[in-house]
Amino acid sequence: MTEDETLSISLDAGVLLLSSGAESFRIEETVERIASSLNVNIICYVTLTSIMVSTTENTKTKICKSKIAGFDLQIVDAINELSRSLERGQITSNDFIKRIETIKNNRSSFSLPLKVLSAGLVAMAPSLIYNTSVISYVSMFFIGMIGYYVYQYTEKKIFGNLCS
Repeated sequence: MTEDETLSISLDAGVLLLSSGAESFRIEETVERIASSLNVNIICYVTLTSIMVSTTENTKTKICKSKIAGFDLQIVDAINELSRSLERGQITSNDFIKRIETIKNNRSSFSLPLKVLSAGLVAMAPSLIYNTSVISYVSMFFIGMIGYYVYQYTEKKIFGNLCS
């Protein structure tokens, strides 16, 4: 596997971790572990919305900006487990690449109607805490649903997918 391929697969894993809500230090550690297991020494730097990976011997660098898509700790766990298996030699680099691609392409998500309904239910919580009227309670439900739907709509239309 070439350095470029190693940088790319390490960056892909890092982007999946970042967009799934992993902590910066965990992303850096995992990305560096992956590259080290593939016999390339890299330095990884992570911000809230981007990842930079660079080789230590040559001056090859790749940077990717990613949007934070929420928290999916199943993806974080799966990638961490894959990186440990690669490090221990339990899987080959080709198996690792195939599994990362599978994770990347099969990201499961809840349906939009379920997310909107959940947002409405969550929005009602302050009404419960402050013991407000039933009208307030019901209006918070609809305001939460509308607010979340508008957020989802504008997120897709305005920002789209910032990193492939």
